[in-house]
Amino acid sequence: MAELNKSILGKVRGSLGDLSFRQRNGKNVIAMRPSSFTPGTDPASIARRDRFKMSIKLAKVLNDIPIIKQYWTSMSPAEMTGFNFLFKTNYQFVSSDDINSNPMIMPVMGFNVNNPAGTFNAADFEISLDAIGTNNRIDTLLETKYSLLNIMFLKDPINSSFESNHLSSIISENIPLQLTDPVTFSVNIPDNQLYFYNNYQTKKVFSVLLTSDDSDQIVNFSNTFSV
Repeated sequence: MAELNKSILGKVRGSLGDLSFRQRNGKNVIAMRPSSFTPGTDPASIARRDRFKMSIKLAKVLNDIPIIKQYWTSMSPAEMTGFNFLFKTNYQFVSSDDINSNPMIMPVMGFNVNNPAGTFNAADFEISLDAIGTNNRIDTLLETKYSLLNIMFLKDPINSSFESNHLSSIISENIPLQLTDPVTFSVNIPDNQLYFYNNYQTKKVFSVLLTSDDSDQIVNFSNTFSV
């Protein structure tokens, strides 16, 4: 039996695999399940475990991005860690093997983008957006650049030895901000992700548009959108 003095999941109760979690004197306690315990093998039990794993995978990829972690930590309720808040918020958007709708990359709503469209090429992908417009409270004297923060979700591997899905993050280069014309971002796949990118048949990208100032400090962001 072990105690977690600092838990990324906040207060934990229940079980996962061979471990059980409970609260004792305000601390998280982890113990091995009895050897006689057998996890459920019915489809519903397997789907619940796989959905939990998918939620953890998504939360971890987001939490590994410093600016995302900073926002979720600063806005989490007092009784929750930033990771737990991120995990709990986005649990509703995943299933056992998929991300079904746009997750909350940022913990609050941002400005809207219109008509995103994507093209997946051999070593990059392109995302085109309609003009951002001048009614999104963007201060062009302060906000001089923008970029795309992307969560790439790959599914249906060509090679059966690959895991059923793969998640990673990619941030595009900054380009000069302009609000009145359509814009296209070309996002190069890093070398360490290109092998995965080309070995999955289904590709989704979930993105937020980030605006920044001359010193590359993030100022503003959009809602999550997908292609």
